[in-house]
Amino acid sequence: MKKLIIGLVVLAMVSLSLPVSAGNTDTITVTLSPQATIDISVSPNSWTPTASLNHSDNTTTTYFTIDTLDTDVNISIDVKASDTDAWTIGDTASHNVFVLGITPDGGSKTNLTTSDQTIWDDVSPGNDPQFGLNVDMPTTSSTNQNQQVTITFTASALA
Repeated sequence: MKKLIIGLVVLAMVSLSLPVSAGNTDTITVTLSPQATIDISVSPNSWTPTASLNHSDNTTTTYFTIDTLDTDVNISIDVKASDTDAWTIGDTASHNVFVLGITPDGGSKTNLTTSDQTIWDDVSPGNDPQFGLNVDMPTTSSTNQNQQVTITFTASALA
């Protein structure tokens, strides 16, 4: 029995003198994706100015509304316009050149181009921006056919 007790004491002393190893750790990364929706529409979706060559026409700054519909994140809205079949968009009306401007309600006029321009840089969900358009018709034209311009609105989620 003495041998057994001595053996247990020795074993206990040996196990107490062994170094204690640190526990192994690991981590995981959890990415939370909001799966946000961005959905806009513009109303009304057309405008027919009454200006003839070398004249201007404009709407009020609340004539058009961008409905943010089911958008549930803050967005920026870029706008660009197209050339017509016979006319190009520019900064000053001249032969076959027209000027198309957009004026956000409460904001300043921006002449549109064929490249995206950020007109609204932080629109929160449920806010529906309003704006007006104005056109300076070409001073002279090589055609008497109606011309159509397409204005494209692109909404992007803010980072």
